[in-house]
Amino acid sequence: MVCPFAFFLRHSKSNKQVVFDLGIHRDIKGFAPAATERFSPVVKQTVADVGDPSPFTTAEFVLGEGSKKALADPGSCHNPEVFSSVRVPEDRLRFITVSDLNVAIGPYPRAMDIFGDGSMYIIDASGHVDGHINILARTSPDGAWILLGADSAHHPDLITGKIMRSLLEVPRVQVLIAHDIYWYEENKGKEVFLPHIILPLVQ
Repeated sequence: MVCPFAFFLRHSKSNKQVVFDLGIHRDIKGFAPAATERFSPVVKQTVADVGDPSPFTTAEFVLGEGSKKALADPGSCHNPEVFSSVRVPEDRLRFITVSDLNVAIGPYPRAMDIFGDGSMYIIDASGHVDGHINILARTSPDGAWILLGADSAHHPDLITGKIMRSLLEVPRVQVLIAHDIYWYEENKGKEVFLPHIILPLVQ
């Protein structure tokens, strides 16, 4: 089991910063009791990556619209004990609506151009949960990209979606999911974690 990755992105033109996927809350006592029971030396069940929003005191939190129901009524989702642990500041919370997902990029028909310049997209990836989203970001001016797949799969061998699998075959596109054990084993000890960067793929 690999602890879920959180990703820090910076928009080079505006210097605006994005943290994608907050991972699992560091203090497992912060989860509802039923969720805490899922933790053991060997984790056998999935615990949703709801993270800890408290350090981000001025940030806007962006979620897929399908998450709205789960936050308002945790009993409506398949992991109610996890969503009942989430405390996202409502005054800084934005839900991505269907109308926001109004552009197509590559194989994805529903995306949102975050900065309006084609550098970073929120991708509709509903399936893991309603409103699940991915990030597709340009990592170089000459055509390198990275797809941050979040919980689209909990292991690289479980990537079954046709679109995501097709991107694995595209040169200069990196695909990373939140629990990518292969990527972690290949890169642990290397300068790819903060304060360093994941370098773009070269031709």
